[in-house]
Amino acid sequence: MSAEALLFLSGEPYYTSGDASRYAHWYYLGSSLGLADYGNQYYNSGNGVDVYLVAGQVTGWVDYIPSDVLRRRRLP
Repeated sequence: MSAEALLFLSGEPYYTSGDASRYAHWYYLGSSLGLADYGNQYYNSGNGVDVYLVAGQVTGWVDYIPSDVLRRRRLP
C-alpha cells in the first residue's frame, strides 16, 4: 500500500518521524483493526500502531501498548 493510500484510508498520523519517500515511521492511536474505519482513535489511546514506510510504501506495522513513564516513578 502506498503512503497516499494510507493517508486516504486512515487520515493524518498522530506523529511521524523520518521522510516517507525514504524511510519513516507513522504513529496512529488506537488499534490497527479500527484504523481504516476510524483513523486516529483519540478516545482509545491505550494502544497504538507504528507503521513502517520505505520508499513511499507501507512495509509493515506493529500494534503496541505505549509505556507509561509516570507509573515507573516513585514518590520520594
